[in-house]
Amino acid sequence: MPRPAPALAALITALGTALAPPAHARAGGIAGLADAAAERISVSRDIAAAKWAAGTPIDDPEREAQVLRDTTAQATAAGVPARTARAVVGDQIEASKILQRGLHARWAARPGLGPRDAPGLTEVRPRLDAATRRLIAALAASAEERASPACARTADRQTRAAARRHGLDPLHTAALRRALASACG
Repeated sequence: MPRPAPALAALITALGTALAPPAHARAGGIAGLADAAAERISVSRDIAAAKWAAGTPIDDPEREAQVLRDTTAQATAAGVPARTARAVVGDQIEASKILQRGLHARWAARPGLGPRDAPGLTEVRPRLDAATRRLIAALAASAEERASPACARTADRQTRAAARRHGLDPLHTAALRRALASACG
């Protein structure tokens, strides 16, 4: 069988690399949990933009309660104690609100930094729900490491590493730290 031309071979290699999940996405344990939380924080940025554009309040107790109800069912299915999942997802919700408040304050102070083409909430919420499902799966995959006496140190180290991998600024990093506050509890 003839070998592909060098340009075609390079394209095949590039496509394979682009389609393969990055190493940190395949990681388990607390590293995978930190990455799942960072991904959810990134989606929260779009939630902030959607609420900014629509003039919608940041706090949405009805939606938050629904997310926590869904979390209980998903946690049970994944073998994660519902109380643990609700605590961690509750932290995610609080982290999202910290991020949204910070971004809204930034955009109010400097309107030129505000979002230009904000998605609608109905477009973003399914992505947030998918990120929450990945987070619960990461909770299940990290159960042993989260039970370790070294969990807090590991979580701190992995939070810093995830912030670097995801290119998070100080506001997003602060939200990520809040998002993992109950991970070891």
